[in-house]
Amino acid sequence: MRKAFERRSQQVAPPWVSAIGRAKAAGAVLVDHVTGDGVNVMIGYDDPVEPHSLGIYVDHSLGGMAKDILVGPPLPQARAFFGEGEGFSVTALELAEARARLEAALAQTDRTLGAPVAEDFDQYRPFLERRVRALPRGGVAPDRPGACCTHPVPS
Repeated sequence: MRKAFERRSQQVAPPWVSAIGRAKAAGAVLVDHVTGDGVNVMIGYDDPVEPHSLGIYVDHSLGGMAKDILVGPPLPQARAFFGEGEGFSVTALELAEARARLEAALAQTDRTLGAPVAEDFDQYRPFLERRVRALPRGGVAPDRPGACCTHPVPS
């Protein structure tokens, strides 16, 4: 057992280990589709090891609940992908507005009995919640899914 411990203590950790907790939100976009069924709120992160985006699908048909969470490519690549898609529109969001939208969507998910979320939603949710708490406060979210009017989200 001692030899196994010595071997393990001499191993070098993968590069991403030293970067845990150091990713910084660099921007956000709202991806909408002409059907109006829902939107993706995407947040781009500058990560010392691997820049990436965090995408959350907010389903308007289900009252504006967060339904799916994904980790994707850097935001410029994700934005280009959706920008080229038929019927999609991509709009820049302030980080505070992204936080407000996500807090409202997660609250709606919590209020939905038997919420039909993606299979891995519960696995990614703590990661998402940590990232959302790190975003600036003070944004506004739509009054209701798909609405044009906004209201402040309580701090």
